[in-house]
Amino acid sequence: EESVAQVARLVGYELTGSFIRLFKKEIGMTPGQYRDSVVQREK
Repeated sequence: EESVAQVARLVGYELTGSFIRLFKKEIGMTPGQYRDSVVQREK
């Protein structure tokens, strides 16, 4: 389980906030919300 900051860096973002904003714009939820939804589906 990588942190949001680690994932942002892995995909080329230096600023976590920029990654979160783009993720929310494209996916419709923050990375944390997305992770929570995946965890809930796996239960």
